[in-house]
Amino acid sequence: MSVYDTDIEEVNKEEEDGDKGEGLPFVTRRHFNDETLKEMVDPKMLESDESMIMLHGGLNQESLDTFLEIAYQCLKDTQAKRPTMEVVIKELEKAI
Repeated sequence: MSVYDTDIEEVNKEEEDGDKGEGLPFVTRRHFNDETLKEMVDPKMLESDESMIMLHGGLNQESLDTFLEIAYQCLKDTQAKRPTMEVVIKELEKAI
C-alpha cells in the first residue's frame, strides 16, 4: 500500500518542462513546500474500507501528518540527511 497517489502524468509533465531527472522527489518537495502534499495522498488512505487493513478505519490527521513528514524526510538530497530505516519504522509504528 502506498500513501501517495501521484498522477504519473504530473511527474512526466515536470520532466517535459525541463526538470528531467527530478521526477517524484521533485513533485513531492514542491507539494510539500506549497503545503499541498495532501493532494498527493491516495484518497483510499483517508477513508475507512473493509477491504483495507487499517487500524481504526482511515487515517486521522495526526497519523497522516506523520506519514507525510517521514516520507518527505526520505526524499532528502543525500543519504546522510535521510532517516535510517530504524527511525522510519519507529515513526510509522507511532502513526498507526
